[in-house]
Amino acid sequence: MIKSFLAFLGGEPGEEKPMLLLLGMGFFMGIFLATYQIGSETLFLDILGEPYLDVAFFSAGAAGIVSTVLFVYLQKRVNYSSLVVVNLFLIFTFMAVMRAAFEWTSYDGSEGGFQILPFIMFVMIGPITAITLLGFWGIFGRVFDLRASKRIIGGIDTGALTATIIAFFSIPFITQLPFIDSTYDLLFVSAIASFGVLFFTIWIIRDFNVNKATKVEKGDVKPVEVNFFDLIKDPYLRLLSLFLIFSMGASVFVDYTFYSATEIMYPDEQELTNFLSFFSGTVMIMSFLIQ
Repeated sequence: MIKSFLAFLGGEPGEEKPMLLLLGMGFFMGIFLATYQIGSETLFLDILGEPYLDVAFFSAGAAGIVSTVLFVYLQKRVNYSSLVVVNLFLIFTFMAVMRAAFEWTSYDGSEGGFQILPFIMFVMIGPITAITLLGFWGIFGRVFDLRASKRIIGGIDTGALTATIIAFFSIPFITQLPFIDSTYDLLFVSAIASFGVLFFTIWIIRDFNVNKATKVEKGDVKPVEVNFFDLIKDPYLRLLSLFLIFSMGASVFVDYTFYSATEIMYPDEQELTNFLSFFSGTVMIMSFLIQ
């Protein structure tokens, strides 16, 4: 039955173990990103809201640039396996520390004014999502060769999307559990799921050599120096850059309008959580169908 399922996803005999491990990693990744995103958005809109959206978007953009540049820089200088494991461990630690901070600071969302914890959680959505996805697809690209990757990538992505959809639609029920007293308790679920991602990552790294793609013997390959000005001379890269700039600009304006309207339409925290989870789940379903 498992072999038939993996064959349906594009797998071939002998690829069962890496596919199952990546599906397990993708499952926990979907739960982690969904619970963290909904918890962060709900707390930010309920406590801070529209007056701080512009500052939050700017801070999130800056944090995303710094984290991505740092990831690319370190990727060239350390083993990829070490980089991914350390990143996921830091993310897990961040989840645990943030949940503890809500407890230690006697957090009370009714106090009003600027509160740093919801702000940090919202700002870190982008960087954490980017680093997690970079690690996941980086491992995928190193476990399978190019031919296998083209055949399997749709199935693996479908598995991760399915887990994310299930997680989004499960959040309204998760918040009714006895140990979930406040929205920030979703960080418990995020921390557990991020540990699951870390567990499967270590398992994959232990059984597969994900560093072989970046290791070459000295003298085998002559390094090619490419600077920024060489890149912008390429018409394809210039057009691609413009496309990304305009599309992301449009996305920011749409998100700003969406968050502002959502804050007004759903002033109750529980209703806001339910709406954001069902809305995000619906968006994932549309992505799934389009894919």
